[in-house]
Amino acid sequence: MPSSRFEKAAALAERLKTWNHNDVAKTVRECLDQEIKNALVYGLADSETGLSVHTKGHPFNTHEFDNPAECFHSFITVGLEPPAEVMICMSKCIGEYFKAGGAAISR
Repeated sequence: MPSSRFEKAAALAERLKTWNHNDVAKTVRECLDQEIKNALVYGLADSETGLSVHTKGHPFNTHEFDNPAECFHSFITVGLEPPAEVMICMSKCIGEYFKAGGAAISR
């Protein structure tokens, strides 16, 4: 069952059989942007800047990468923090790897 926080992204990842896909990362970004908007509407943040410090940064969709793993590696290699959506996708991929006991995941 998809996570409620990233339900749309989880459904897409399930259909694509991977979280390591650019469309999934872009869907995660949309979810994060919606969370920011909702927090501002409901007064849960003092300002958009204060809330977005950890969820913005370098936008994934302005760079051309084959997949979130490539983006992650490219950012880390040069000492930059990858975009939040890439970190979330990589976390999901690593989680799947651990669930599979360290074996390659073939779906």
